[in-house]
Amino acid sequence: MDARTLVITGPFAAGKTLACTLLSEELRARGQAVRTLSLDEIGHQLLTDIRSEYVHALTDAFGDDILVSVRDEELASADANRPGGSKGVPTRRGVMRVDRGKLARRAFASAEATARLNALTHPAILARARALADAARAMGERVIIESPLPMSGQFEDALLWTISAPQELRLERACARGVAEMDVLTRFSAQPADTMYTAEAERVFPNVGTKDELREALRDAACDGDG
Repeated sequence: MDARTLVITGPFAAGKTLACTLLSEELRARGQAVRTLSLDEIGHQLLTDIRSEYVHALTDAFGDDILVSVRDEELASADANRPGGSKGVPTRRGVMRVDRGKLARRAFASAEATARLNALTHPAILARARALADAARAMGERVIIESPLPMSGQFEDALLWTISAPQELRLERACARGVAEMDVLTRFSAQPADTMYTAEAERVFPNVGTKDELREALRDAACDGDG
């Protein structure tokens, strides 16, 4: 595996996060510096600035009520976990956050709504991911990017791998993580067909067995092209 940037894609609950973790562990064990980036996590980080143009565009598209008041117990938990106590925490009155669950339900309610969400979020998320990847490569790190969507051509000179699994197994995994079955099925219906992931990939890794089996497959692939 000679590429300095690797993008790992796959449908919801296929095992992308696990694959990124296993591969980064393998590369670090060989003494390589690795930076892992999750496009989902970058999107979540962008939601934290409720005064940003990014969040304003989302409220315009999906309603102001995707912003909700932070509950007292949430703030109390944040205060308890913040170094130095509650210093610097905003007052409870007027504290707001994006309700990601409500946003997801509206955004995945139809193909049109999902397309609207993607048009608003993808440019900002990709721009942030490219900047982080460029900075990591400049420091000599290999970059592993986890993406919930096909990413052909989005990252220059990147190697593209896909993690696959049957929908029934993915449903079982997601529900075991505490995601409601209806929410899982809604996400499935909003995502591209599985063939769109596999068609663009240099390698496809079926994740239908144990973690050790996936680790071994990724290890073998990582060895390809290494001196």
